[in-house]
Amino acid sequence: MNPLIILFLVIIILMLFTSIMLYFIQDKIIFHPENISKSHQFNFSNEFEEIFLESVDGVSLNGVLFQLTDPKGLVLYYHNHSGNLKHCGNAVYRFNQLNYDVLVMDYRGFGKSEGTYNELKMYEDAELWYNHAKLLYGEKNTVLFGRGLGASFAGYVAARNNPKYLLLESAMYSLYFASHYHYRFLPKKWILKYKFDLADNLKDVACKTYIFHGMKDDLIHYSNAEKLNDISKEKSELILIPEGNHYNLGNNTTFLHKIEEIFSQ
Repeated sequence: MNPLIILFLVIIILMLFTSIMLYFIQDKIIFHPENISKSHQFNFSNEFEEIFLESVDGVSLNGVLFQLTDPKGLVLYYHNHSGNLKHCGNAVYRFNQLNYDVLVMDYRGFGKSEGTYNELKMYEDAELWYNHAKLLYGEKNTVLFGRGLGASFAGYVAARNNPKYLLLESAMYSLYFASHYHYRFLPKKWILKYKFDLADNLKDVACKTYIFHGMKDDLIHYSNAEKLNDISKEKSELILIPEGNHYNLGNNTTFLHKIEEIFSQ
């Protein structure tokens, strides 16, 4: 047999094997949760109230509301794809310092929240928390903040409601687009069980949107942010941070100054 044909067949077999493997392990690639016992007692330096909500399908969801005496409003914070709400301390402190209460929740399968990953159900959960926040603070005083995977949930909620602002940090345009950076030659349309299509929701967002992204982000390339900004330039502002990566924006001076500017309006 022609050596080129053999090489071609080997490449096809390797791609097929890799695709099948990725299909079955993608949950472990996308989600990196840390579970917490229901009996665990949170210990935060800020004043807080632990909250449990029941999802539409009867799943118990856990969140923590960090409260001030006389807040200007609320930040509803959708965290990244890993850990749990215990790892959001820096963000909580940052927004509390700007005189905003902060509500952080764990997605189903994270922290104390029950359930298993389901994109549609997770979107419903995200809006459930928004509806709870809206009852307490009203929409005009509620800011949505989504980091990484959490930006997909924040965008979904913003598209169906009227929050004060939408802030996106290190967001994916869509899972398909973001994964192209890592799996360029694989048939992603056949592999991916999830969409997390923020772009599809962002076109329906009416509020002012701020898009933050590090230009050294090796997990979610900053081209995701550029494409998101192209959707509605008249309603969005793109803040690219040259020295920023996927993990260090929270300590970046440019990022922090811009956050302070937004919340002082």
